[in-house]
Amino acid sequence: MLAFQIGLILAWSSGYVGAIIASDTGSIVRVLLWRFVGVALLFSPFLIQVLRRGVTWRWLGLHSLLGVVGMFACVGLGVQSMNLGLPAGTGALISALQPLAAAVLAGPSARDPA
Repeated sequence: MLAFQIGLILAWSSGYVGAIIASDTGSIVRVLLWRFVGVALLFSPFLIQVLRRGVTWRWLGLHSLLGVVGMFACVGLGVQSMNLGLPAGTGALISALQPLAAAVLAGPSARDPA
């Protein structure tokens, strides 16, 4: 469990730094897409376990939508706003609040689907 927690911290921290660096190379959406694909492949064994337990398509769709919104809207729009002139400190402060917002909003949808 500790390895997952350390991995989450490293992945979370590298997401914003990597997105800022990648924004100089081209499309931030393309960079985020490949990051999202990599994470999806990394977590596919866990997804297979959940699917074997018998979840509904509605549950799977909702959580997929939450992942896409979390990845592209939060990071992508945050980086794009900095590209358009928002001070990096303000953007970092807003982005830092996302885990708190995710924890608050995930409560109703975090029920066990089985």
